[in-house]
Amino acid sequence: MGYNMAPKVSRDFIDVTVQFAQHVSRITLLPLDEVLFRFTPLYLSFGLGRDFDPLHPSWQTFVAGVTPHYQKLVDWTYTFYLQQPIDVSTDVTDSHAVFGCFYYSIWPKNRVRIHFRNGEASSYGSLSRIRSPQRLAELTDMFRYGSIR
Repeated sequence: MGYNMAPKVSRDFIDVTVQFAQHVSRITLLPLDEVLFRFTPLYLSFGLGRDFDPLHPSWQTFVAGVTPHYQKLVDWTYTFYLQQPIDVSTDVTDSHAVFGCFYYSIWPKNRVRIHFRNGEASSYGSLSRIRSPQRLAELTDMFRYGSIR
């Protein structure tokens, strides 16, 4: 198994994810490590599978670094991500309908999981403000598609 030499998740995506988690932690008063686990795609991005075991050794290693690296959490998270072995396929186009940078999967109990993948080579960044009209259009298309199925 090789290591993640060519990142599939950008540092910008990690930055947005960490900012989101910090905001959710502030408004819900939940611990940051719990928010990172429950409300972000980091567990999947680290290639830890879909069992979502908070005691997974790699997840525990990541969580142990959150507090000491809080001021530079984006750097810590991105460096940790780059060190994870590659064992997860990112080719979703064969098994999911893809809407630009987004796709979704249906989980047990009719839960819907929305996924993001960098589906374009924009010099602005896929999640930049200038690209937000395109991302909103893609999400609109995805929700329309899902509601007619």
